[in-house]
Amino acid sequence: MIVTGVSKQLLLDFVKSLGDGDCHIALLSKDASLSPQDGQFTGQGEVKATGYGAGGKRLTGFTYGLDNGVAWAAWSNVEWMNASIKASGAVIYQKGNDDRIVTVLEFDEDKSSSQGLFRVKFPPPGAKDAVFWLS
Repeated sequence: MIVTGVSKQLLLDFVKSLGDGDCHIALLSKDASLSPQDGQFTGQGEVKATGYGAGGKRLTGFTYGLDNGVAWAAWSNVEWMNASIKASGAVIYQKGNDDRIVTVLEFDEDKSSSQGLFRVKFPPPGAKDAVFWLS
């Protein structure tokens, strides 16, 4: 019998490799036009705001796993202090690896801060609510 599909171990190895990369998160304005198919993050559509630096921030706290055949990745929350930011989404990309896009996130609505804390809160690690997964 032949069973079609993709090796779950291969998917897990790929997701695990993100922890070896220098992944960053950059915030996107409502005018941004970006999708994972663009391949490379060029900075186009990135927010320009007080307390926010071009290219965003390096992601930390990387975890990954394989749950019921779904490979997932997660990172710690990201914060910008004393910031006045308005963002409609974000992009996670591998800095220094051609700034290759990992995933693009759209917020449900514009998120903003005014001379205060701007936080991107990630869901708990696991396949159920993962920011990004492969199956």
